[in-house]
Amino acid sequence: MTREEAKRILDNNNLSNYIWFDNSRNEPNYVGINESENVYEVFATSERGTPSGIKVFSSEEEALTNFISRVESLNRLLKKISKWFLDYEHFRS
Repeated sequence: MTREEAKRILDNNNLSNYIWFDNSRNEPNYVGINESENVYEVFATSERGTPSGIKVFSSEEEALTNFISRVESLNRLLKKISKWFLDYEHFRS
């Protein structure tokens, strides 16, 4: 997978909560990808923005595939949580 293909997937599927090659920020509950000296890191951040689950790749293609998989999973989870919350709020009222 190339960067262009990955960006197309992110854009076409309206995916959110990701950090795209930006070492300067760590947002809470995001998935990120960074590059340093031809080494790629894919990670998730905690509710406090602390990186965890860091996986290191020497291949950009493999890193991007892992990154997209994680972002898609996070977005599915966030959608389920949002639906559950809306259902709960509706039930309470």
